[in-house]
Amino acid sequence: MIQQVIAGEAVAGHAGKVLAEITTLINGVNTSTFDLAEKLHEAKTGKYYTSLGFNTFAEYTKSLALRPTKSYYLARIVQIMADAGIPRSEYEAVGIAKLRTISKLDVLGENGEPVMHGDLTMADCVKALVEKAKTTEPEEVAQIVAKLQGKTGEDEVVWLNIAVTRIVRENTILPALALAKLNHGSVAKDDEGISKDASDGKALEDVCAEYLADPANNPIE
Repeated sequence: MIQQVIAGEAVAGHAGKVLAEITTLINGVNTSTFDLAEKLHEAKTGKYYTSLGFNTFAEYTKSLALRPTKSYYLARIVQIMADAGIPRSEYEAVGIAKLRTISKLDVLGENGEPVMHGDLTMADCVKALVEKAKTTEPEEVAQIVAKLQGKTGEDEVVWLNIAVTRIVRENTILPALALAKLNHGSVAKDDEGISKDASDGKALEDVCAEYLADPANNPIE
C-alpha cells in the first residue's frame, strides 16, 4: 500500500510538472510549438490528466489557455510521426501547418496493424510525403493527403460557403444540425473510447436528404 501511494504521488508530481511546462510553452516563454506538441502528446498518452482530476484529455485541454482543437492536432502530429518512425529532426522543417494536414492520415489501424495503401504501408507514404513537403506548397500537400485517403472524384471534399444572419445561424441552422447529429447517432469512437458525433457536413446532408424525401416538398410536375 505504501509503495502504491508513493508511486501515485510520483505520477501526480510528474503530471503537475508537465502541466506547468505546457502552461509555460503556451504563454510563449519558449517559442517552440514543437516543444509544446511533445508535452501535450506526453500528457495525452501518459494520461497525466487523471492524476490532476480530469477524466479525459478533452477536459484537460479545456483547462489550458489554448484551443482544444489545437491541443489535439499538436498531440496527433507527434503521434503520427512516431507511428511512422520519423524523428523530430526530420519533420520539424516541414512546419506545423503542413504537418497538421499530413497527420490526418492513419498510419496504424485500431488494433495497431499497419495501414496499407496499395503495396506500400501508410507509414512509408507518410515518410515520403514529409520529405516532399519540405519543398512543396501546402495546397499540393493537401491534394496528396486527399488522394491517399481516397477522397478524389465524387468523394473529393469541397467547401460550401453560405452567408446567413447571426440569428438564423443561432436559432435555426445550428439547432437543426444538432438534432440531425442526435438522430444520426455516434459514428465512431476516439482514442479515449469516447463516442464521436457525425460531422456538420454529414448532419447537413441528413437534413437535406430528409427535405428531398418528403413528397410534400417536391414540385408539381
